[in-house]
Amino acid sequence: MVLRDIASTPAHAYKASTDDLEAIFSTIAGSIISSISDAEVTDPLGPGFDIMPDAGGDPLFNADGQSVGVNFAAGEASYDALSKTISWNVGALSAPITVESQPYHYERLTYRIEINDEILDPSVARFTRNSDGSGTAAADGDFYRTNGTTTLTYKNAAGLAAAPMNFPIPVVNPIFLKVIKILQDADGNVITDPELSFAIRVRNDATNPEYDRTFNLKSGESVTTTDLRPAASYIASETLHPDYYVSYEINGSTGSSFSVIAPSGSPLMDSGQGDIELKVFNKKKIQPGSLTLTGSKTLLGRQLQQNEFTFRLYPANSSGDISGALLQSTQNAADGSFSFAPILFTVAGTYYYLIKEVPGSEIGMTYDGSEYLITVTVTVVNGVMQPQITY
Repeated sequence: MVLRDIASTPAHAYKASTDDLEAIFSTIAGSIISSISDAEVTDPLGPGFDIMPDAGGDPLFNADGQSVGVNFAAGEASYDALSKTISWNVGALSAPITVESQPYHYERLTYRIEINDEILDPSVARFTRNSDGSGTAAADGDFYRTNGTTTLTYKNAAGLAAAPMNFPIPVVNPIFLKVIKILQDADGNVITDPELSFAIRVRNDATNPEYDRTFNLKSGESVTTTDLRPAASYIASETLHPDYYVSYEINGSTGSSFSVIAPSGSPLMDSGQGDIELKVFNKKKIQPGSLTLTGSKTLLGRQLQQNEFTFRLYPANSSGDISGALLQSTQNAADGSFSFAPILFTVAGTYYYLIKEVPGSEIGMTYDGSEYLITVTVTVVNGVMQPQITY
C-alpha cells in the first residue's frame, strides 16, 4: 500500500516474485529510456475493410469492443465497431530491438483485415501505389487504403505533449470477380429474356472446394464479388439450358478457368494481379425445320384404289441424278394423294431430291416414267431452319 501511495500512478507500483523481476525491470527501463510516454494510437479502418479473426479463427475483440486476442503485448486496446476504429493506449515501450547497432524499445499491435462489399461503392477513393507502400489518389487507380489517418499522440522525454504523428497509410490491390450474363439469339445478337435465369457456379476445387458460389443471373445482369480469398485455380460452369449453347470468356479470352496468385515478398506484397471478369454467353440453338414432300396420282380409265401405286424418294444432285441410297417409299391414298414422312433439316443449305413412281406389272397399264427433281433451300429465320421448295 505504501508503494502504491507514493507511486506517480497505481500502475507504477509493483509487487512481484523473483520470477517477475526481469519483466518488471524491462518495463521500468522502457519508461526511463523511452522518449515516448503516455502514447496513444487511434487507428480507423478504411472503407471496405473489416477486422478478421486471428489465425486460429478467434475474434480479436469481443462484442463490447474489448480486446480478447493476443495481437499486442503492452497497453490496452479496444475497438469501436460503429466507427471501425481501434484505440490503443500503448503504455511504456519495453520490447527491446536493435536497429543499425542502436538499442531501442518498441511495441507492436498486429491484426488482419479483409475486404467487404462496401469497397464497391463508387465513392470509395482509389489510389496508385508509391514505392513506400503508400498511395496517391487516382480516379482510375487499382489500389484502396486499408486505413484512415492513423495517429500517434504522446509525451516527449520532457513530459510535454508532442505534435501528433501520422502513420503511413498502406494501400492494397484486392482482386474482384465480376460475373456477366450475356444472352444471344441464333445469329449472335444480344437479346433479353426477363423470365429466364441461369445458375453460374464458380469454385476452386471440383470435389472439396474451399470457395464455392452460385450466381443466378438473367440476361444483361452482372454481379461483382469481393470474397475471392484462396490463392488457387478456379473453374466456372453453368447449369445447361436445353435451348441454348454456353461459352465462357475470362478477361476477354475464351475459357472457363482462372487462377488467383498469392501475395509474396518481404514485406508481403500483393501479386499485382488484376480483377477477374467472367462473361458467360448463352447463344440460342438453331431449331431444326421439317418439310413434307407430297404429290398426287391420277389414274385414267378406272377407279383408283388405295395403295395401288408406289413412289420412291432419293437424294439427288442439281442435275437430277440419284446420288445415294433410297430414302423413303410411300403409296397413294384412295383419293390419289401421297406423302413422304417429314424430312428434318438441321443445317442450312440447298438439298436436291428425286421422286419417281415404281412401275407395276398390271397388263394393259401404262405407268408414268417421269422423274421429278425437287430443290429445297434451307435458311435460318429467327433461329429456326426454314425449308423452301422449288420444283
